[in-house]
Amino acid sequence: MHAEALALCDSAPYWGIMNRPIFLAKAGKRALAMKAYEQNRSYLNSYSKAEFYAVLGQKDSAFYWLQRFYREPTGDLIFLPHDPFLDNLRDDPRFAELLKAMHLRD
Repeated sequence: MHAEALALCDSAPYWGIMNRPIFLAKAGKRALAMKAYEQNRSYLNSYSKAEFYAVLGQKDSAFYWLQRFYREPTGDLIFLPHDPFLDNLRDDPRFAELLKAMHLRD
């Protein structure tokens, strides 16, 4: 359903800017994903950057942006434990530590 997700990006400009790089990466279009990321990087929040790098499999960069996100006042914390774009980070001990620091896990 990558094509449908990318079509949604076109129909909702702000939402699309935040998610197009992630959806392109998830669809395996790495070069296009990197280009979209570079073009829109200044509009992306730390959480979106973390999702992007997690989908690309760049765990260190993903955790860097999650740590930045943790220090920022936002309302997105509730999604962190269940975000499917962060699935490949869950087996990393840093993910459990981050959840614990955010009081999202015992």
